[in-house]
Amino acid sequence: MKAKIRFFCFVCTILLMLCQLSLISQEKDEEAWKRFKSKYDFPGLRLTWNKQAGVPSKISGLLVSPPTEIKQPVQVKDALEISMDFLEKNRELFNVTPDAVKRKKIRKYQNKLYVILQTYYEQIPIYNGKVGLTLDEQGRILTYSSDYNPRMELDITPTISKDQAIKIAFQKHRPELKVKVSAKEVYLTIFQEYNSKEETQYKLAWYVFLGAKVEHHKVDRVFIIDAKTGKIIKDFIPYPFTITGIIQGEVYPEHSTDPISVVPFAHESVAANGTSTNTDVNGNYALNPGIGNYTWETMLEGPFVQVQSWDVATFSDQDIVHAENASDPGTLNFTWTTANCAPDDGDGLTVFWQANRLHDDYYYDVLGINWIHNWSGSNQMRYSVNRGTANNALAGNPIKIYSNAAARNNDIVFHETTHNVLYDMFGGS
Repeated sequence: MKAKIRFFCFVCTILLMLCQLSLISQEKDEEAWKRFKSKYDFPGLRLTWNKQAGVPSKISGLLVSPPTEIKQPVQVKDALEISMDFLEKNRELFNVTPDAVKRKKIRKYQNKLYVILQTYYEQIPIYNGKVGLTLDEQGRILTYSSDYNPRMELDITPTISKDQAIKIAFQKHRPELKVKVSAKEVYLTIFQEYNSKEETQYKLAWYVFLGAKVEHHKVDRVFIIDAKTGKIIKDFIPYPFTITGIIQGEVYPEHSTDPISVVPFAHESVAANGTSTNTDVNGNYALNPGIGNYTWETMLEGPFVQVQSWDVATFSDQDIVHAENASDPGTLNFTWTTANCAPDDGDGLTVFWQANRLHDDYYYDVLGINWIHNWSGSNQMRYSVNRGTANNALAGNPIKIYSNAAARNNDIVFHETTHNVLYDMFGGS
């Protein structure tokens, strides 16, 4: 009986110590974040915390200026230096050491620079592991994201040899064409996968690329093989295909009394991992962010129309955005409804669709006019729905559209948009 009591006391002591350590770690994390905020006190600063890793997984609302020695305008070649300087200055918070990351790719798209850094553990690349930063033309850092886990501990001595891994891959390889295949690329990697608790688990694995002499998608194959057990974790075609799909929405075709129809949404922005595109006239899109899993995002914005929803609590217009997980290669179709278009309640859907129709079907196809928004000089008209108690009486920025029937009748959208078109054409509304 005494032995049981002693064991119980021992277990309680251990649990108490673990709780104390957790609280100490949490306090350190909070202090590091406070010090970060004291340096970068931006109004829109937002943090997403990775509890497992004890570091931020995403920070948005940044506007961090580049080192003073970087000349303006910032070039692609400067982006890596700016990013590494930011990581080093904030190592206490991010815990990303210089030996944990290397440049993977830097993309420039629509006046922004997207820096993707490959992450490593003990000089072994982490499969799809990345630290990402977004910069503007002035070299200011806008966002930070990472799946890096500085707390990761892993035995990196393989039980399965390189030759054994190649043999396992050949045994499972079943190409559609009978051509000579060789092991074109073989290396150790740290494979990441998520468990039911949405925590990341790490495995030492072999990356084995079997391929023909000339690239061929019916022959080439990559095998991810557990370096401890020899089990095939994953196999796939090695070339980045695309995330494809169609975007649709529930709208009122002409009047607010009409039954709701589901129609394709043209000219809508779709993005993933620093790549972006717009849907075509049939609502179709194709993105190529590279093989992996990403956050896919779409919003009621495109080259000709941007629709936002007025928030009376903050007295500001809010983007109407939808985000979810997507995989490349893969398919993701999405339909806007009144239930998934927060902070809007569905009014913005009809405005977005009707305004794009007005641009395409009348001004562009009939009159040959690619309208100009006089306030920005661009082809994009801005709309604010759920705004005030009346629609625009004159041209303006944004074009204000009231709610419910006012936002769901095509004559309202056509009328208020025409104010802005006439203002640009003739200097009056």
